[in-house]
Amino acid sequence: DQDPDTVDAMPTYEIFVEDVKSEINGVGIKVDRNPASLAARKPLRDALKAILQPIIEERITPFVLSRYPEHCKGSSKQGKGSRSRVCRPCHSLIRRYLPGERNSHAPHHDGHALVTVVVSLANHGTEYRGGYYIATGHGDRKIVALMRGDAIVHQSDLLHGIKVEDGGKRWSWITWYRDSEVCDEHGHEWFRKCAKAGSPVCQQLYATKV
Repeated sequence: DQDPDTVDAMPTYEIFVEDVKSEINGVGIKVDRNPASLAARKPLRDALKAILQPIIEERITPFVLSRYPEHCKGSSKQGKGSRSRVCRPCHSLIRRYLPGERNSHAPHHDGHALVTVVVSLANHGTEYRGGYYIATGHGDRKIVALMRGDAIVHQSDLLHGIKVEDGGKRWSWITWYRDSEVCDEHGHEWFRKCAKAGSPVCQQLYATKV
């Protein structure tokens, strides 16, 4: 897809494999709101899900639940109609960076996700240089040299971005988790505690949610 990215308005060059919230609401997946488009891509999505879903269920989700127990094992079942707040994967997508398309993603926070998992589908140093970086500020960056199959897992307060150098080709698989069985966003809760504790990053993110 080449719809505008929410970070920099550049074409995304990505395809959503799964968008749980949209599917629950029956409105298609991301730009595939047209039923004909959604149906045409179903075989591709089914094939990708057959590969990715076992990895999510057997490896990634158990790790996320164990790594963030304070966020991912809670429940808000306090009465009729209440819903579980155990973490689940809500969005899964494949994104590419190719010469002549996009080769960067500006520094940003994933404020819409409680936890982000990025799995590299390319080898750093041979297929691409640069790539995923962590930013302590808009001028300070640390490259994370991910090989094919390597993953980085982080919460939404991590400032990060992408810069593929020297005409490299980078593909990645991204999964966003939320603490809701129906993938509702509770961002106003995610950042409240650390914002009140004085974290400038959390205060900035919290301000976007209230």
